Amino acid sequence: MAKKYIDAEAAINACYDGFADCRDDCADNIRKLPAADVVEIVRCGECVYSRQNEVIRRRELVCTAYGPCVNSLVAKDFYCAFGVKTEEEE
Repeated sequence: MAKKYIDAEAAINACYDGFADCRDDCADNIRKLPAADVVEIVRCGECVYSRQNEVIRRRELVCTAYGPCVNSLVAKDFYCAFGVKTEEEE
């Protein structure tokens, strides 16, 4: 079975919101769980290194990062280890 990673604080808040009988035990058990070693990925559609492919005027993106994908067409939902998320404008 695939592992699922959750936001521990959100789970603790759900304990406090929904399970009045066991909320302290529930929250304590969640706090004791080991943290997973995960990193949030950046998909090509939101990466600073992705550019619209102007040559053939399609919706594909061109990766301008370094590594195996450089100068390659990439899908918006693809990702790599070199991705950097674009800063969202406020």
